[in-house]
Amino acid sequence: IDNNIWLDLGLPEKVDGLTFLDIGSNDGQIVFEAERRGAKKVYASDLYIDKLETMANGWPVEGISILKDIKNSGIIIHKEGLFGLGSIEEHFDIVILNNVLNWIGDIDLVIKQLSSISFDRLYISDQFLKDNKVAAKRKPISKDLQVFKELCNVKYIILKSLENNFTVESVKP
Repeated sequence: IDNNIWLDLGLPEKVDGLTFLDIGSNDGQIVFEAERRGAKKVYASDLYIDKLETMANGWPVEGISILKDIKNSGIIIHKEGLFGLGSIEEHFDIVILNNVLNWIGDIDLVIKQLSSISFDRLYISDQFLKDNKVAAKRKPISKDLQVFKELCNVKYIILKSLENNFTVESVKP
């Protein structure tokens, strides 16, 4: 992993003894780093599928599975993604949601779903709208961004987080 990704997300230098969940973990770049940094239990969650095809129907599980074997890793692969997290009866110290929000299509539902799992600290990183004068959510206008379902600004995420009983400690650009 590029060490800058870990630090840019604002994750702690060490996660010794902590439980860690990465939602939308793809090939596991961040979960393997969490394990290397001392997390005691690490979950990689995505809509993993058992065959190679386009990412339209999920993310191929083969990449993370091969890396898990090569690294002799103890990470736990969760194939049901964000909306299947209820099947995990675990409390997490750290949950990360990196570049997932805009792909889902219902940002409000994502925040509500996150409030239903047990964790201490949530890190969200995504492609946010730059204008933060008022809380805003909209469909992408630019052809370059039409792959995304919805875009929102940071103020919108803060508003929805507070509505779902989260406490916002900090926001970094």
